[in-house]
Amino acid sequence: MRQLAFVAAMLLCSTVRADGEFTVTGLGGGGGTFTPTVSPWDPNLLFLSCDMSGVYRSTDRGKTWSMIHYKYLYGAIGCRPAFSTKSMYWVCADYGSNLRVSRDRGLTWSKVIDGEAPWKTAPITHLAALAGKNGRETVLVGTGTGVWVSPDGGTSWKQVAADSCSGIATAGT
Repeated sequence: MRQLAFVAAMLLCSTVRADGEFTVTGLGGGGGTFTPTVSPWDPNLLFLSCDMSGVYRSTDRGKTWSMIHYKYLYGAIGCRPAFSTKSMYWVCADYGSNLRVSRDRGLTWSKVIDGEAPWKTAPITHLAALAGKNGRETVLVGTGTGVWVSPDGGTSWKQVAADSCSGIATAGT
């Protein structure tokens, strides 16, 4: 799976000319690309981040890309985004602990938590989101110091594990 993601990222960002010369034609200037992601709800909606803090969005399966303005989201390379049926969650670069949410397919983003997060400044390494009952979303955050769950889209949080998180898996929608 990791090799497939790497190949997909390289295909999105480069091409080989007829003379065999490799040239960059897409995002970035030859640097690293991270977190290639396709929405599970819309295969046309793709996201990619790069080592120069840019975060990119495509709504046409990667044919064209637009950069998300840095006032919304930047430096999102440490953790893959999480999708629920209505929202998308991702981590902004502020020490890797600044959780953001988009409710318009990644066009605009806002902070989930005002003030200090319950995990303090521990970098978020894993995310998951599920649509819940009554329109509320369950969000899970994993860090090197534990796992937190919010049954209400980030309004309240409870720590459910105190050890380093090595992954989060969810089932259902």
